Amino acid sequence: MRIFLIGILLWFGQNLYAQNMQGNVKDAEVGKPIEFASVYYKIKNSGVYTDLNGNFKFNQIPNDTLIISALGYKKIEIPSSDLSSFLKIKMEPLVFQLENVEFFNNVSRSIGNKKIDIGNLSRDKSTLISGIKGRTVALYVQPKNLKIGQITALKFGISSIQEALVKVHLFNVDPDTGEPGEEIFLEKNIIKVKNGQNKLHYKLENQKIFIDNNGVFVALEWLGNADFTQTSNITNPYYTSSKSKSAGQIYTRFMEKDWEQYLVSYTAANSKKEKKEGPGVYFHEPNFKITLKY
Repeated sequence: MRIFLIGILLWFGQNLYAQNMQGNVKDAEVGKPIEFASVYYKIKNSGVYTDLNGNFKFNQIPNDTLIISALGYKKIEIPSSDLSSFLKIKMEPLVFQLENVEFFNNVSRSIGNKKIDIGNLSRDKSTLISGIKGRTVALYVQPKNLKIGQITALKFGISSIQEALVKVHLFNVDPDTGEPGEEIFLEKNIIKVKNGQNKLHYKLENQKIFIDNNGVFVALEWLGNADFTQTSNITNPYYTSSKSKSAGQIYTRFMEKDWEQYLVSYTAANSKKEKKEGPGVYFHEPNFKITLKY
């Protein structure tokens, strides 16, 4: 009984400690708020995003390190011993981020006017991959028999149980690991998703982004509730999945942690629409594709 009471007191004490942290994230040079910055812990998969004014609310977790990151800025790490009830975070810009963009824009080869859609083309929406807030799903897309092409659009088939915000990503392929590598910068790449099934068509023709036979990872990240009233991971939208005759390269990650390869396969058919690959094995992939001009 005494041990039980001690356990209750320790739990209560930890939960008192894990409260009342707020913060604001700004650009260190110009002082503007940084919206949609990722605020998460290094060990535990728990995180939030800053709102349009750079504000966030989050719990303090003992014996962990808080990480603040945003595209184009130096990552900040704060040990739990240095956390307080209110944090003023100033992030320094990464000046070399633009060099990564130029790598994809400096293509002298002429591009024709033919267009094709490549990626996962299935329209079957009977199976879903969970896309919980803070999670990114990336699908590898490789053009076949093309030396180079220009990406003119990204297309996603998704479903959400409520209005939410999602962020579109493109990553090159890491030459050493084959995982998603450096991010290909996209401006204004946050989209509001309505409740229910949605088809997103994100146009890129004016950004002059090119890929070759090495391929590219197209990805979608759930930022959570669109009205910013939710400060914890309670939103639960879903990625619509489709079927493929062979296993694709799919990776997931929480916030900006390490990528993990994702592959669902099972032997029991849940639907008559499922396509068979091998002896009773089924693969499920996100319904992502790109439009390529070549």
